[in-house]
Amino acid sequence: MVNTKKPIEVLSSMLVVAMLFELFTSMSFLNIGNVKAQSQTVLLISDDRFFADADMDIPAIQTFLEQQPGVLKLHKVKIGDETQSTATVIMANVEYHNISPRVLLTLLEFKSGILSMLEPSEMQLQYPMGRIDPGLAGVSLQVDWAARELVRGFNEEYLKPLQFTDGISIALPDDVNRASYAVYRLLSLDATYGEWQALTTAKATSGFTEMYQQYWAIAPTYTAPTTLNAASGVSGYNPFLIEPFHGPHSINSYFDHEYPDYSTNGSTVIFTGQRGSYSYDGHDAIDYGLNYENVYASAAGTVTFAGGSTNYCWVTGKNETALVVTIQHSNGHKTSYWHLNRIDVSVGQSVSQDQQIAQSGSTGCSTGPHLHFSVRRNVGGTYRNTDPYGWDGNYTEPCTQNFTCAASDYLFFRPDTTPPTTSSALSGTVGENGWYKSDVQVTLSAVDNSGGSGVSQTQYKIDSGTWQTYSVPFPVSTDGSHTVYYKSVDVAGNMEIEKSTPINIDSVAPTGSLVIQNGSAETYSTTVELNTQGNDSTSGIVVARFRDAGQVTWSIWYAPNFTLWQLIGSHGQTASVEAQFKDYAGNVSVVYSDTIVINLYPARPSSSHYLLQSSTFGAAGMQVNSSQYILNGTAGQPTIIGHMESSNYKLDSGYWAMIKTQDLIHPSVTSITRVNSNPTSAPSVTFTVTFSEPVAGVDSTDFSLTTTGDISGASVTGVTGGPTDYTIVVNTGSGPGTIRLDVVDDDTIADLVDHPLGGIGMGNGNFAGGEAYNMARSYLYLPLVIWLELPVPVNDK
Repeated sequence: MVNTKKPIEVLSSMLVVAMLFELFTSMSFLNIGNVKAQSQTVLLISDDRFFADADMDIPAIQTFLEQQPGVLKLHKVKIGDETQSTATVIMANVEYHNISPRVLLTLLEFKSGILSMLEPSEMQLQYPMGRIDPGLAGVSLQVDWAARELVRGFNEEYLKPLQFTDGISIALPDDVNRASYAVYRLLSLDATYGEWQALTTAKATSGFTEMYQQYWAIAPTYTAPTTLNAASGVSGYNPFLIEPFHGPHSINSYFDHEYPDYSTNGSTVIFTGQRGSYSYDGHDAIDYGLNYENVYASAAGTVTFAGGSTNYCWVTGKNETALVVTIQHSNGHKTSYWHLNRIDVSVGQSVSQDQQIAQSGSTGCSTGPHLHFSVRRNVGGTYRNTDPYGWDGNYTEPCTQNFTCAASDYLFFRPDTTPPTTSSALSGTVGENGWYKSDVQVTLSAVDNSGGSGVSQTQYKIDSGTWQTYSVPFPVSTDGSHTVYYKSVDVAGNMEIEKSTPINIDSVAPTGSLVIQNGSAETYSTTVELNTQGNDSTSGIVVARFRDAGQVTWSIWYAPNFTLWQLIGSHGQTASVEAQFKDYAGNVSVVYSDTIVINLYPARPSSSHYLLQSSTFGAAGMQVNSSQYILNGTAGQPTIIGHMESSNYKLDSGYWAMIKTQDLIHPSVTSITRVNSNPTSAPSVTFTVTFSEPVAGVDSTDFSLTTTGDISGASVTGVTGGPTDYTIVVNTGSGPGTIRLDVVDDDTIADLVDHPLGGIGMGNGNFAGGEAYNMARSYLYLPLVIWLELPVPVNDK
């Protein structure tokens, strides 16, 4: 914020002179000659207040100047082909040097009083920073000189002595911070020791700090919290930039990750962590080889600077004017585009990502057409340089340790051409065979690709209904088979191909009926026929199960309609059988029952005179060889185990009872064993699969392979043999590890009376306990050679 308090009165020269002797003799924090510096000094400004302020732009600077009595609020400066306000000139130097405009404005008043002076002299207007050099006359060049010297001072050694024009050299104490040292150093340039001593003691030890705080209503000694400090290495920003050009272009100069502020130390550290003579030492941005081509906004934002910036050029030794555009982004970053040939936007304009903003060129301190692209991040209220290509070094990024940069993250994302991906999750009472036995809640989740534009919207519809926008989970509550369709679109407009999820709901239990022996009132045998009829209008009847009344345990599930059943009971008892039906969804019916009387000795017609024809079989199973028998008496009643033998026989009407038996045992897998030696490296191996009884329907789809290690490409290639023992051939693929053959029951394997493996229902006969082969194989390693070719540098700034 800008303080509206009355501007500070400038100390008169008489007051300064009057204080000289006392101040000179009382200064304990500075020493001359061979005397060491003391351990304390005054903190003029913290390192966190030294760099460009995030809340200061051209309008804010102009508002501050208009609140001061001086003439700078109306002062205009010729910059190239345009006329700029003092606020614009100040901001241009802020964009170039990344020095706080609050520091520069305070120094203008501190050095010359020009902010508060109603009628400054021509000398004060020409040299407001006190640098008397015709080549640096004017507000723009004076501010450029001061900002450049502040940057140099910030990066000098702490104990580098200050040199004065009268030959005196002093060293500041060890504990002076970098920003305060830079201000002390600036005030020492072109001054004798006595002049500097009077200036710094009379003003800098109290006046500069007080002036800064009164102007800006904030303490210049503020230090950002550690979590926001650039040196803390805090990072993690998501990519949000696109490259500011179209088509492929090379990088001519890299960001120096050691001192990205144009100070030099003889080498450059690039984003890979490599140190070398890359172009170029001290570079604070990325230079792209654009030859008078269109420049585009790297991200959406607001233009905060668009115009010329006149600065001293170390290449030509002259003051050169560069055209520059700066865009402020909503996530605390700003991007700058330098050396432009033409500017297509204006200050305050909102721009979208990839909007054309300028044409590249070679204005300012440049040796050829290119684009100088810089990114700065708001760290604790001030901007720090950062490399948009991130930091891939295996050690701490150097410039985060010396306060010259913010921790670098990779900030570029590629144009989003990939649609989002939507998945569905269903919740409800799960039944069998993919059916639910209750309403189903559908939850949709959509994600965009990494670095994408983000999911914009998800839509869905149920069956042939209308598309709806998804916001919260929704129910599907009608019995039957349904399909939920869904798709998502991202912010970039990429539409996902429509997906679908089937939902089968059967919440109603089946009904049925049970009849014993076709409805007969009694049975002459304990083996009876059970006639059943199940009904289910949704998923359909699958199986039925039975038990004798009073028993707890049910039988296995049988195919419905007809089943032979062995009754529990004896002659004369009434037997009761119970049945339940299960539909395809797994719903089980209520219990149904029927009864029948067991009559093992029914009344049968008899006669005292019957003729037995020859070649028939007698009651004991022996053939009758006579053509005539007279049977008298009633001995030899029939039983369920045959016919009693007696000297007298009774011949009953009807046929001999036939006792039937039923196969109630389902087949199973008893073992899976290796045939070949183990371990092995053979390209194929053989297993033997043994079943509990003869079966049919065995093929390669009934098997799966379980592998460990790095096995890949293994498959079942042949099935032979049977009906009890089958031979399975397996291609072992590649890589070391183990291979085990498993049986996957899908109800296609059955015995000779069609009983499926393990019983009705897929998975009942699964087998995964067989022997495994150990594949003793090793890898083949090949060397990888990578060539790195760096571009030819182009000097910048």
